[in-house]
Amino acid sequence: MWRWIAIILIAVIVVLAGTCYAGYRRLTGGGDTIVTMVPGTPARTFARLTDRDSLRAWMPEGTTMSPEGRGSLRVGDTIRVALPTRRETPTGRAFQVWIVRELKPPEVVAVEGIDFDQGGLPHPAFTRRDSLSAVGDSTRIVSTFVGVPLLSGPAESAATSGRPGAGSVLNVAERVRLGASRLLWQNQLRRLAGKGP
Repeated sequence: MWRWIAIILIAVIVVLAGTCYAGYRRLTGGGDTIVTMVPGTPARTFARLTDRDSLRAWMPEGTTMSPEGRGSLRVGDTIRVALPTRRETPTGRAFQVWIVRELKPPEVVAVEGIDFDQGGLPHPAFTRRDSLSAVGDSTRIVSTFVGVPLLSGPAESAATSGRPGAGSVLNVAERVRLGASRLLWQNQLRRLAGKGP
């Protein structure tokens, strides 16, 4: 009887490990670039990416922009993106913040993404550059992500010194965090494409 219990336990562990690995591959296996086709011209698509009213129409419910108002975003503006996969917390930080870093109509939108840890402290997570180009009657959006290390400089050296494998764990965490941001943006671009020109 103990033999069968051991076999079942091993099988459960193997299935769980396989599921975790598959999830990790899904998060990190997509690379750092997303290519999305959106109906409409680059000028129209750029406006949909940067106009406050348009953003509210296809971004997740609860997304806000600062400063408030109407019209187009400007460099330095922030977009507080509500995360549908996380419940509101007592600190109210179930969101990701994007800071607009570059706008070149109608070709480039670049943002810096800020994540919050469980204690509510902000951490730069990534930069994303969206490049727009015309393909027939549609627009190709090429979104390129660059991750920001969880720790850098002396902090990273202190965290990893004397602990074998600590650097590898941080690298895995960074890849997972960047992959999650990439999948979130990919889903949002699909919403944008589904709204039509």
